[in-house]
Amino acid sequence: MKPHILFVENDTNLVELVTYNLNSEGFEVLHVADGEDAIMLAEVKEPSLIILDWMIANLSGIEVCRRLRSMPQTAGIPIIMLTARAAEADRIHGLEAGVDDYMTKPFSPRELVARINVLLRRMRPAISDGILTYEDLVMDTASRRVMRGGHQVALRPIEFRLLRHFLQSPVKVFSREELLDAVWKRNISIGDRTVDVHVGRLRRAINCYNSPNIIRTVRSDGYALEVARAKGKLPGQRPSDGDKAKAALKLVEAGLSPTEAARQLGLGRSTVYREVAHAGLSRRGDLNLASAAGRTKRSSALSE
Repeated sequence: MKPHILFVENDTNLVELVTYNLNSEGFEVLHVADGEDAIMLAEVKEPSLIILDWMIANLSGIEVCRRLRSMPQTAGIPIIMLTARAAEADRIHGLEAGVDDYMTKPFSPRELVARINVLLRRMRPAISDGILTYEDLVMDTASRRVMRGGHQVALRPIEFRLLRHFLQSPVKVFSREELLDAVWKRNISIGDRTVDVHVGRLRRAINCYNSPNIIRTVRSDGYALEVARAKGKLPGQRPSDGDKAKAALKLVEAGLSPTEAARQLGLGRSTVYREVAHAGLSRRGDLNLASAAGRTKRSSALSE
């Protein structure tokens, strides 16, 4: 499906120019010239991105941006402000109101397209990655499934988005403000205390089955996805293929096929099959038994 761009602009010549260029790049363009109409259309259509002029009828572009950011269904839509107001104070005002990018007229249509593509990639990094891993933690963003040490972990939507953000930059320390911006999309009704509450819930959910704590609290700074390391192992060092093979075995024992476990952990199928054979699960009956046991374990956990 083509990405939909909502263009809020009252200059008809500019609308024709931008629409032509965006259509040529595979985008569908929706157009309104009024601030109130822009808000209503954004709620109904939920476009992939909004290009917003500052000087429009009924509501200014700044006020439109503020209202969109305050509504849950539109808070995460990326916004580019395209305006003739080029003063530094205007740029700062726009960015503080919640726009993701700020371009001034006159402008290059090719640059506008490039900025749109960058924002869309930035807002949806998990779509291209598919599988995110750190240590024995595996997230399949397509099926929205999370595994820790071969065990499935049930997460609420907010905790899922929070963990996905941590997994995109393991070991990096995120401030509460950065987490608010990335996970809650600048929702003005959310405060630092809410971040602490959801990080606590996420920590309890993924530190299951006697697994070590994998979310580190950094005093006065924020949080990081980082497990305590044994002496001599460098922080942030990636797990070896041997570690991944052991994690793959746990996934197989939990009910995944060796092929699926290899795909999730980025290993060759032969590596996983050798690990399975070494563990004595090479016979088809043993694999079926492990799969059934894994399904029973997950069903029991979900019913508790």
